[in-house]
Amino acid sequence: MDLLRDEDFIKLEKEYAFLRRARTHFESRCGDLEKLSCVIVDLETTGLAPESNEIIEIGALKVEGKEIKDVFNKLVKPEKQLSSEITDLTGITQEMLASEPPIKSVIPQFKTFLGDSLIVAHNADFDVSFLKNSFKKHLSEDILNTVACTLHISRDLLPNLDNHKLHTVARYYGIPVSNRHRAIGDVEITYQVWLKFIDKLKERNIITRTDLESYLSVLNKPFAAAVSS
Repeated sequence: MDLLRDEDFIKLEKEYAFLRRARTHFESRCGDLEKLSCVIVDLETTGLAPESNEIIEIGALKVEGKEIKDVFNKLVKPEKQLSSEITDLTGITQEMLASEPPIKSVIPQFKTFLGDSLIVAHNADFDVSFLKNSFKKHLSEDILNTVACTLHISRDLLPNLDNHKLHTVARYYGIPVSNRHRAIGDVEITYQVWLKFIDKLKERNIITRTDLESYLSVLNKPFAAAVSS
């Protein structure tokens, strides 16, 4: 018998808050991957180095299983002038950012949006490094969320691809590719890739969040070493 779905237990939950908390904890650790709460994120920045470059756009989807629950999409005014190369790549201009808030105002909002959800990103080494730098600088905090990098996962699950760039993985699955190099556009593509990966992970008997975290702990070792260095 599934205790958490037993009618008597459900009735008791309404009266005792600790039972509701027990259900939430159990389902977050042992629930099916298709019900997992995650935030799929992508950044646009002024360059590649988080210590010397700045975030100019944060795009994110909050997802529970296969259902999109919320959207975070904000432009960020940098302290320094954008280069023409970044404008050419992203389509973001200095004029577009002139009236937008600075990162010190945006990052607390994103922290609230993120909560304790799993972070999903393509080439998470890049995005999470920038987020960690901003969290430390403006919030005096670190990011402790588990990170699922779809680039690392692709290398493991799809070893025969010529490369594992986001658009390559998307085209392998027949996912339309558009609005590249804008944060929310890349997030939408990553979301669809993530859904495909959930199915493949389940084929490997990676069923729960605990299973996923064990799997990711191996994949993420090079990333963890790079961030801490």
